[in-house]
Amino acid sequence: MATALTLAARGVCSDPRFPRLTKREAERCVFEVSLLTVPERIEYTDPGDLVSKIRLGTDGIIVRRYLGRTLVNSALFLPQVPGEQGWDMDEYIGNLCRKAGMPYDEWKNNGLEFEKFQFGEESPGGEVRRM
Repeated sequence: MATALTLAARGVCSDPRFPRLTKREAERCVFEVSLLTVPERIEYTDPGDLVSKIRLGTDGIIVRRYLGRTLVNSALFLPQVPGEQGWDMDEYIGNLCRKAGMPYDEWKNNGLEFEKFQFGEESPGGEVRRM
């Protein structure tokens, strides 16, 4: 089973939404490092129960779908994503499913595994948020 760190590393290196950086672009980039807490599995009984266990703007979420023991879909959003996009909770989870290559409403079918996490962030010259 892939860890959240592995999923994040894969995502940053091969995100199909963005073209690869050129060497010139990379030299001008400023990088931020996000330190995630250990993801906590969300035990839920139905979509409403799932929504009640996620704090919008505080919890990042990971979704995974398995066929048997094989991981077939997964994705991760950091906690600030819904605020930056102006999403409510349904949009947060729906867009996460879409990012993972699943239908937008797949999360309402109760067959997915979700985890939540929080994070601290450090920017060059910026402040560090501690968990």
